[in-house]
Amino acid sequence: FLQTRSHTSPSFVLSRRRMISSVSSEWTPLGLSSRDLNLKMTLQCGQAFRWKQDEQQRWSGILGSNVYFLKEEGGDIHYKTYPQIEAQVAMKSLRKYLHMDASINDLFEHWSSLDPIFKEKSPRFQGLRLLRQDPQETLFSFICSQNNNIGRITKMIDALCKNHGNFIGNLDGENFYTFPTTEILANIPEQTYRDLGFGYRAKFFPRAAQQIIEKGNQKFFDEIQQGDAKFARAQLASLMGIGNKVADCIALFAFDKFDVTPVDTHVWQIAAKYYMPELADSKLTVKNYDLIGDFFKEKFGDYSGWAHSVLFAADLASNQLQVEKPKSGKKKSGKSKTRKTRDENFEESEEEYEPEKRKSSKRAKKSAEKIQKKKVEKKVEKKTKQKSAEKIDEKHVPISARRKIKPLRV
Repeated sequence: FLQTRSHTSPSFVLSRRRMISSVSSEWTPLGLSSRDLNLKMTLQCGQAFRWKQDEQQRWSGILGSNVYFLKEEGGDIHYKTYPQIEAQVAMKSLRKYLHMDASINDLFEHWSSLDPIFKEKSPRFQGLRLLRQDPQETLFSFICSQNNNIGRITKMIDALCKNHGNFIGNLDGENFYTFPTTEILANIPEQTYRDLGFGYRAKFFPRAAQQIIEKGNQKFFDEIQQGDAKFARAQLASLMGIGNKVADCIALFAFDKFDVTPVDTHVWQIAAKYYMPELADSKLTVKNYDLIGDFFKEKFGDYSGWAHSVLFAADLASNQLQVEKPKSGKKKSGKSKTRKTRDENFEESEEEYEPEKRKSSKRAKKSAEKIQKKKVEKKVEKKTKQKSAEKIDEKHVPISARRKIKPLRV
């Protein structure tokens, strides 16, 4: 893969590489308790895809061109950075990223007062925070999310950063890289994305990146930041490979549209089960998608996107417990019919409103029809041959026997 990246020649890497034997032992208190920030729950729930936990229970992730480390110790959260930067700069970056200006206790109490279902399910998920991420990285990360899972998305993004991002440093044997710029993404050939494991999404990346550049690049992101949720969805969905649901995920996690509720089939099932039973026998159409989003916004207010994420996590955990503890001791045969986990569920509901999936569905349908037509033609051909074989050629039948032969009816 390195052959596709001209700026990663050995001399370049050696000149940039910073070999660090271990991370500094100095940690700085973040000012949040583990009740205010549950690291595992927040960093692994599918909002972001580049945080990793090591054997020492430290979490590492990249914000901009710096590596940030987070850990829980004595009930409080601590951090450190590489390269070392001023504490004021680091705290400013973390305060925004971890949404520290919002009081999670106040929000949970408010949502619990509005909804008995939230009050019942939320206690176990205290500490699940809504991240505020870099728009460009979030946009391309969620293009990867279509019909995908967190593990595979992480591998795809890691491969992309390793081969096309800038090298930051090597910490305890782990290499860290920045996320590639939009200009770099636009100039990577489609085949290179395929070689990195992006599959059919490979065609989306260079085209979407080129569209962003044509729309002014940073100007495009700034306009979305300043606009409302509907404007954000329309602008994001105008890019190749992005449908309504992916657009809403990007708007929620990167553009401060906190009242947006991304709806997939799992969220739709939650809505139908607890709040909107009239949807139980319907499909996730564009109309129903908007109805569910409007319902959550009206019920939970300005931070409805955050509230919905807590309900999502709670319902998912409940389903996983049911799978782990089956009612009978008998082993089930055949394919499992349990719900997908959150990381496997990101884009399964895009069929009703994702243009690319609709096209793919139509192509699959036509292909199936062609296969069925060929099967029918083969059956007809087989029967015709059998009839031809059974038919007796009158020329080889004695004259005395010919009268007994009944003529074939056409």
